[in-house]
Amino acid sequence: MINRLGTSVFRLFSLLLILVSHANATTQTIRFAINSPGSAPYIYYDQVSGNYQGVVVDFFDSLEENGHFKIEYLESERARSEQLLFRGFADIFLSS
Repeated sequence: MINRLGTSVFRLFSLLLILVSHANATTQTIRFAINSPGSAPYIYYDQVSGNYQGVVVDFFDSLEENGHFKIEYLESERARSEQLLFRGFADIFLSS
């Protein structure tokens, strides 16, 4: 079940990255709005490390390591995340 879920999440984010890169080909930084406090295990703020953790972060870390994209995390809340997206200040956000 977890493997199937991980594959689905990977495919979803791959599609999102393709859409984002085609929408604005000059943008190499992806601004990801996160609904505080996040949605574990997908993405959440870890108080101990002071960083975001989770499956989504692992996925984006692999892209950063390959030099494809730089990810900027924006702490927000749902209504604000939607406005950030609509106004072009965020490229994507995770909705529950």
